[in-house]
Amino acid sequence: MTSQGKTAAPEREGYASKEFAPREVFLGEFSNFIETLNLSEEVLSNADQGQKRQFTELVRGQLTDFHTQFSPDEIGLFEKTFNLFSIKYSLPPFDNFPEFCEIMMGEGKQEFVLEAAGVVGVGKSTLTEFVSPEIKAKMESERFHSSENPFLSLAYSDNDYWLRTELGFGLDSIFTGLRGKLYDGRWARDTSVWSDNFIFMRARVEGGQVTDEEYKVYKKTVELLKPLISKPDLLVLMLPTSVERLYQGLQERIEGNPKVRDMERKITLEDLEVMVRVEREAIEPLREEGIKVLPIVVDPPEFYRNPDLKYATLFSIRDQLEILGEYLKQDPKEVADYIVSRIFSPNMGPQVVIAHSKSMFAGKTSVLTYISEMVGDENILAFQPAAALRYGPEYETKLKNRDGVEIPANTIWSNKLSEILEDVKRRIGSDNIDPRKTYLFIDETMLFYESDADEAVSSVEELRQMGFHVVCDFIDYTFQEEPFNFAHKLIREATVRPDWHEVELGTTCKYCDNEAQGTRRYNQYGEIADYDDKTFVAGEEQYEPVCCKNGHISCVNQPEDFVRQPLPSLM
Repeated sequence: MTSQGKTAAPEREGYASKEFAPREVFLGEFSNFIETLNLSEEVLSNADQGQKRQFTELVRGQLTDFHTQFSPDEIGLFEKTFNLFSIKYSLPPFDNFPEFCEIMMGEGKQEFVLEAAGVVGVGKSTLTEFVSPEIKAKMESERFHSSENPFLSLAYSDNDYWLRTELGFGLDSIFTGLRGKLYDGRWARDTSVWSDNFIFMRARVEGGQVTDEEYKVYKKTVELLKPLISKPDLLVLMLPTSVERLYQGLQERIEGNPKVRDMERKITLEDLEVMVRVEREAIEPLREEGIKVLPIVVDPPEFYRNPDLKYATLFSIRDQLEILGEYLKQDPKEVADYIVSRIFSPNMGPQVVIAHSKSMFAGKTSVLTYISEMVGDENILAFQPAAALRYGPEYETKLKNRDGVEIPANTIWSNKLSEILEDVKRRIGSDNIDPRKTYLFIDETMLFYESDADEAVSSVEELRQMGFHVVCDFIDYTFQEEPFNFAHKLIREATVRPDWHEVELGTTCKYCDNEAQGTRRYNQYGEIADYDDKTFVAGEEQYEPVCCKNGHISCVNQPEDFVRQPLPSLM
């Protein structure tokens, strides 16, 4: 600190001020600067090039005057803001590059962008590094080191510098997003302006590190530049398993790179508690901005030591980015279109579709959600067995696929298919349901384990005869590679009945390029489950698709004389 209470800034030639300005001085001038730009928008939207040049000269002159008041790095925040504003209104020198400005204000050339978001220490960079090759994307990283943001190390010791710190990161993130618009391909980033705005700055306010007035100025800056801020195609929001585990992971990260991360030692458990709470509260506001948000839960210390994701999480990421077709035997969207346009065409009577796969993660439930989008939710009557409630009791009245899309659904608590018949008959009598206009879904059909094969076939056929188009989806084999309940019987019927149709889906093995032939299950200790383990495990977190050969087995201790029963359609 200097005798006037200022902090020395890095020296640069041509600047009178070699010190950072006091907090209230920077806040006042930057606030006035943003207000000036806001007030000029109406005029600039109708201005000719001469007027735009005149305005630019006035602002540049003001920035030159600031050289006696602010350090070079502080001036840089003003200049970066104005450069972005200049792109927005094609001000000089960007008026000479109209095509460039058009790209910057548009969607850009990239195929898609994934951004990782979350609190400090949760593993955003680790996630991005892991996911990039899995989705065939280029990786862009946040410039964290204090040499790239001279206010950062000061902010951890003095709250006076948090606004300048977050403005620096935010403006750099906007430029990063704009740079990505110029290039084809896929991008994965470990930084997000949206995360900064909705999580970090909000947490700084609630933690007492940033004032309400500073937050207001930050939000005005973001709002001013919002047309230039890229919306990611997917924002992966990383939630820690607990604040305590987050703190432990943060300490391990500091010890692993003390030269860069030592300043983070000043982050307290209480700071992290505020951040995590704010992060959870940010999910819906982010979605209201039109951003597709995928919350995932990670254990920070474990993720830091062993970067990996459950296959279910990776599946969801690919699904939401709409690239599942690259990994599945058939694209769920194309399958849904085939079912609606060909099998359920208007000139056909009631039909049954048996949509099945040898393993989990083949896109079966996604097919249902695409059909629902095509025909409208109001024309869907969906059922699921209680045994399939993989997402918790709150999904008793809705069917949810792994990318978060939901369809109103009904849970059959008896796990008997015959109860669907009884339910449907009641609805036809009281709810004015017209079977000829209604598509009936039976999700995870194999888990109606209280029904035998004969009841399964007769129930589905009776629903068809009542006038419904029926779609049943299920997997063919248990993790032991045994036929799953009556699944093979339904497939056989689909190969011989004229009004039944078989649609087989599939995916690749997690560990090689072969087609998955089954589903591996892990026990509570993270070990491959034993063949004799009869415990039913709902959900998908403990499962992954495997080819069942070359060591990529679905279970251990399978009997030596075990012979896998082939599918009826292949016999």
